[in-house]
Amino acid sequence: MRHLVGIVALVWAQKVALVGRVTDEATREPLIGAKVQVSTGEAGALTDLEGRFRLEVTRAPVVRLQVLYEGYEEKEYALRVPPDKDELAVDIPLTPKNTVLQEVVVSASRYEQRIEQVSVSMDFVKPKQVTNLASIDPIKVLEQTPGVSTNKDQPSIRGSSGYTYGAGSRVLLLLDGLPMMSPDRLSTQFDLIPVDNIKQIEIVKGASSVLYGTGALGGIINVVSEDVKFQPRTVVRLQHQIYDTPREPVGDWDGRSSATVTAAHIVHAQRVGETWEVTTLLDLIRDTGFRKEGFSNRARTWISIKQNAPFLDGLQYGVTLQANIDSSATYIAWDSFPTRANLPGDGFLTYQLLQRYMVDPFISYLTPKGNRHWLRGRHYRTVNDLSTPQSGGATLHYYDYQYIQGLGKWGKVIVGANFTENRVYAKEVFGRARGRQTAAFAQAEVDIWKFHLSGGVRYQYEDIEGDTSLKIAGGRVVKGDVPQVVRLVTIREPVFRGGVTFTPFLGTTLRASFGQGLRSPSVAERFTTTGAGGITVLPNPFVKIERG
Repeated sequence: MRHLVGIVALVWAQKVALVGRVTDEATREPLIGAKVQVSTGEAGALTDLEGRFRLEVTRAPVVRLQVLYEGYEEKEYALRVPPDKDELAVDIPLTPKNTVLQEVVVSASRYEQRIEQVSVSMDFVKPKQVTNLASIDPIKVLEQTPGVSTNKDQPSIRGSSGYTYGAGSRVLLLLDGLPMMSPDRLSTQFDLIPVDNIKQIEIVKGASSVLYGTGALGGIINVVSEDVKFQPRTVVRLQHQIYDTPREPVGDWDGRSSATVTAAHIVHAQRVGETWEVTTLLDLIRDTGFRKEGFSNRARTWISIKQNAPFLDGLQYGVTLQANIDSSATYIAWDSFPTRANLPGDGFLTYQLLQRYMVDPFISYLTPKGNRHWLRGRHYRTVNDLSTPQSGGATLHYYDYQYIQGLGKWGKVIVGANFTENRVYAKEVFGRARGRQTAAFAQAEVDIWKFHLSGGVRYQYEDIEGDTSLKIAGGRVVKGDVPQVVRLVTIREPVFRGGVTFTPFLGTTLRASFGQGLRSPSVAERFTTTGAGGITVLPNPFVKIERG
């Protein structure tokens, strides 16, 4: 009898493996980073990129599991463990919380957090709002966001920007956390945003330079791409728009309403095998323009390839490729007003072929404890072939590393560094010029009772180099006899931010924040020498940076 008792005790003292997958109840999509733990505290784990988990627990007749994930209802499971099984499989669907306060954003602190934890003023736009406007870029939907306005393609948040014909921006445009700014002018590139593959658009209103560097003086607009679902997704959108007759007769230069925009957009996303995620996009856009010679014909392709490493849980890597070709004509001044409105002024018309190519590699590792390493890069090349003596090109190299360390129930710490170098060449505009930025940043997010505290610091360094010997002679830009190369350190200083939110009860959040911002003039702003139609632009490499 004593031998029988000993055998039974040995069986129940063995370990049993609990394996499974945590998903969204409605969409069946995996939930990454969900916390699965035994109620006794014996063991716990975070789900991987496929939503899967594995726990080794002491065998017992019943094991109780607790599952938690931001924005979802907490769930508890009581699992009966058969004495003859060493592994038990369980699938756990979670139900989203039905409240807008559980919306999750990533832009405010560079990691996923509930919007009620965000200490800065923030808005977000869902893809349905973009689709309803049937636009070829997100500008129209941004204009419907309180505090956001645009002048042509130049955004302004709470009046932070004026209009400088695309030369620089006080608002930083991002796509999945990477800057979508031209390498030479640092102007926003809304036409490179894949409108039919948007998960949401997040708008941070206020200085955000601690986490995002120069250019985020007035705030940021971060476009988050749609995830690849387990079910293949194909979107085909055709559109045809007609410009109405101008309200003022002087603007109807041809006497007929023939200006149109015709576009075709195709997106296909699917999983390939167990580990690959592929998204492809093609946009074809023809805009005849409402002004004489103000046309644009564009083609864009966008390919994203990711793999969840089969040899290491939590490891993901991939690359995004984009090519954009734009054949167009433009001018900045009419011939005269009111008699010749919408007609190009003498010397202002430019025909252009613009080519832009991007390669964005990344690698990300989510550790078993839920900490994350993330390394991203961008190699961006532009080639500008113009009918005027202003042709040239530019390259941008951008690298960003970020590490997120969890502090348990207390919060998180985010540290990182980035490096940017942009080189510009335009023989008859500014010759050759270069800008280089290096920065390191750190931010802490702490939860204490009903308070969420955040604070961060960034140290920014920038140096520039360019030739100021160019001058205008006989209506043309000519290089001086003696090169006058200027090398300057333009930024070498820290910036700070801090914030607090207080949630006294559900549905009510009080927030306060302070942040510093920087904007450094672009290489084009500092070194351009050009002229058109009697307007002359001369270099000013010593122009000061903006602070706010």
